[in-house]
Amino acid sequence: MNIDNQNMKQVLINFPQQVLEGIDIGKQALIPRIDFKNIIFCGMGGSAIGGDIMASIVNSLPILVSRSYDIPKWIDKQTLAFVVSYSGNTEETLAAYERLVETGANIIRITSGGQVSINEPTYKDRAQLTIKNANGFSSASISSNTDNIFLI
Repeated sequence: MNIDNQNMKQVLINFPQQVLEGIDIGKQALIPRIDFKNIIFCGMGGSAIGGDIMASIVNSLPILVSRSYDIPKWIDKQTLAFVVSYSGNTEETLAAYERLVETGANIIRITSGGQVSINEPTYKDRAQLTIKNANGFSSASISSNTDNIFLI
């Protein structure tokens, strides 16, 4: 009987390599230097884990993890927002993303595709980045890459 239908043992074995790949992605990201006063992570399930981890270890600024359709009213141009969805089609995350665009927040999208990755808005005055997961890692792995991008 196979109890590891999703091959999670191999995912855990590969975790150090995933962290290194996340660091490489962060080094290659062309994110303009911005002064932000808070961070929000929008995602559901495993896609929000990176935000939970970051919120538990960073004390220097407010970090919110949102698993909701809506975002707080205080989100603005001085917010760094991570929109994380493995499928790119998670209803709650898409709704939050649309609201983030309206606020002028600096948005980093992490996904394997879907609606989150298309129609990327073009901004001249704020950060924008879409990272596509082509390796088939789970959303929890994508979130670990999120942490590594930010911590660099």
